[in-house]
Amino acid sequence: MEFWNPLVKAEQPGESETRIRGADGKYRWFVSRSYPMRDASGKLERWVSINLDIDERKRAEEERRGKEELFRKIADGVPGCICIMAPDGTMVYANKVASTALGKPIEEILGHQWMQHIRPEQYEEGYKSWMRCVATKTPLDTRWLMLQYDGQYRWQHILAHPSFDERGNVVSWYMMGIEIDQQVGQSRRFRLENAKLGNSLTVCLRCLPFAGNLALNSLANNFSIISACRRVKCWGTNGCRWRIRKIANVSPSCFQS
Repeated sequence: MEFWNPLVKAEQPGESETRIRGADGKYRWFVSRSYPMRDASGKLERWVSINLDIDERKRAEEERRGKEELFRKIADGVPGCICIMAPDGTMVYANKVASTALGKPIEEILGHQWMQHIRPEQYEEGYKSWMRCVATKTPLDTRWLMLQYDGQYRWQHILAHPSFDERGNVVSWYMMGIEIDQQVGQSRRFRLENAKLGNSLTVCLRCLPFAGNLALNSLANNFSIISACRRVKCWGTNGCRWRIRKIANVSPSCFQS
């Protein structure tokens, strides 16, 4: 009656969805559509209603909602940024980790808004590379500096893969973002140390033939250099002593013959 009384009063068409018990005693979902019938003068004569069985559709919708809720729970439990993109590359879903990392409500990072967190120097090329992947239907694998919740830019490893239907059309994109700022920093420091080590060894060319095959990224192997220097007695070269001591961080006693 909550549906019918306002409809009669307004004399306008309407529809509602309700459960109706069948002859078997079971309730099924129906959609009821009602239309006012008028005479030539426009006066209401009668109502015509049509009931359509939509029980299977309602069950399918309920099952889909259950799967979506399960996906959200799984995605929110992953320690990484999980996002879903439409075929055109616009973001339509982001998990709580992504929202927390960027410091914005989910609705404020949907569409292309999330890309505004890319560092300005990288934004143009980043946007073009993403649109290129969308146009060519190829995966994205890149690294960007992105603005985080605390106002700091940190390195993120961004991966995105398309999902296709049976005809080869992209139906969605699945994207993951993983913070790698610490790893990038360690790699940078490692390269700097390697460069310093390489510079130190160039001043002691007489020693290298006696040091054997060295793994130059291991500071422990600098003791092989020290032993080689002793063998050829080149510790008189102040530059050699200073650089080996600085890189290997050994005690001055190691230089005593």
